[in-house]
Amino acid sequence: MQNAGFIYGIMPALKKIYPDKGRRLEVIKSHLEFFNTHPYMVGIIMGMTVALEERAANDTTGQASRGMIQVSKNNMACPLAAIGDVFFWALWRPMCAMVMIFPISIFFEKAGSITAKVFFFGFLIMFNSLNFAMRYYGVMRGYQLKEKIVKEISAFNIQKIISIMRNVGLTAVCLAFVLYFFIDLPGLKEKITALCVFVTGAYLYRKGVSSTTLFFGLLLFFTAACLMKI
Repeated sequence: MQNAGFIYGIMPALKKIYPDKGRRLEVIKSHLEFFNTHPYMVGIIMGMTVALEERAANDTTGQASRGMIQVSKNNMACPLAAIGDVFFWALWRPMCAMVMIFPISIFFEKAGSITAKVFFFGFLIMFNSLNFAMRYYGVMRGYQLKEKIVKEISAFNIQKIISIMRNVGLTAVCLAFVLYFFIDLPGLKEKITALCVFVTGAYLYRKGVSSTTLFFGLLLFFTAACLMKI
């Protein structure tokens, strides 16, 4: 899946490590096996692989080092993919979108097109600041620490960070609802409807219904309600 892209990414380093084209082609072929991980976390494996290739280039036999490189890549790919999916896709991206969308949704009547554009580019800047920082950090630290990068990643306590971000996200949702409830909803009927939807959503979430299912469920519900002019 990502083997060709991975080789393209480390190719400048391989050209310096293996100036002999014949030997370099053999190394490239060894990296053509199946490889797949999260695109934002792959820098860690790239940096580690380049450092291990430098070590392998100075190995007279090359067999032990070559096998270790492939094993290290495969052992790192799946855990980093899981961390990247949960942190970047399931938490960081929706949180960045939520931070930028809520001010517009709450003060919708006062928000003009320029304000919407500012928040749109604000989302891109906020999301990609951590994205590019992680890519740079991954390559540099992976190269410096090699296999020891695993200990540094473990020291981050990713699960605790994810738990904190989830709690922050839930708090922000509750705060946004309170502001929306008191500022934007004009009548008693609208307030009761919003309160019922919020309580139902919170109850279903506590029962294990995913936020994605709730989002699309509410989207379909309100679309149908608008079409039926309820």
